[in-house]
Amino acid sequence: MKKQMGLIVCFIVTLLFAIEIKVFVSNTVVQGICIAFTMWIPGIIALIYAKKESLKLPIFSGKKKWYLISALLAYFVMLLSFFITRIFTSFQASDIFIRIIPTSIQSNLTPALTMTFGILIMTLLVLIAGLTINAFFALGEELMWRGYLYDKLKEKSPLVLVLLTGVIWGLWHAPIIFLLGHNYPSNPILGIFMMVILCTLQSPIMYFLRVKSNSIVAPSIFHGTINAMGGFALFFASYNPLYHGITGFCGFGALGLISLILIAANKEMFFSSFQSARNLK
Repeated sequence: MKKQMGLIVCFIVTLLFAIEIKVFVSNTVVQGICIAFTMWIPGIIALIYAKKESLKLPIFSGKKKWYLISALLAYFVMLLSFFITRIFTSFQASDIFIRIIPTSIQSNLTPALTMTFGILIMTLLVLIAGLTINAFFALGEELMWRGYLYDKLKEKSPLVLVLLTGVIWGLWHAPIIFLLGHNYPSNPILGIFMMVILCTLQSPIMYFLRVKSNSIVAPSIFHGTINAMGGFALFFASYNPLYHGITGFCGFGALGLISLILIAANKEMFFSSFQSARNLK
């Protein structure tokens, strides 16, 4: 029990903070901002307990190429999830991409070219957000999941570590899903189980980036980029977070496929001893 006290405190503080938001904040925009700052509850607690227990959390890395790889991998995963979603529902918001381009420029472009430039600009903005502000907020969570908890579970085999981290990470979201409707506003109970599946399927990718980069920032960038692109799913007709986008079964298919490919291509990382996995270049 004492060994996992940091994790227990993290869950308790998150629950209390979610209750306070539910009771005192009624504006949905302000609630969203508060939920964003909730991501730093695990980070602050991880830093406190890491210092208390003399654990070193490798936040940054000399392998900076993995920062860009993390963002691009997240973008690829999201594109795959949108492609799968597109099979089951139509895309209804092409005009949103067109409105990004100033009217004065649109007059010199065809509608197809205007939308193409709009998509490219949105893509660039998403990548910038994923590498900066979104990565900062995601770092709050990752200090706990790919930092403190990563170290606490190092006695487990890598694959067990990955699965346990995914389940714990998913369950941590329970208060903000049940009380605040995070990601699954119409399904607060089922949404908790969906979030556990989402985080568990995503966990092998995050572990891969954590090991390869030897840093917490790389998985934070992946996490932040995924979050930055999440809103794109709203552009689909009849959008339902249980089915469409990264939060639904379409996203689960994309995450599951990429995770299986990474596991199959990196057997030593996922099936060898933990120390052997950490020593991989």
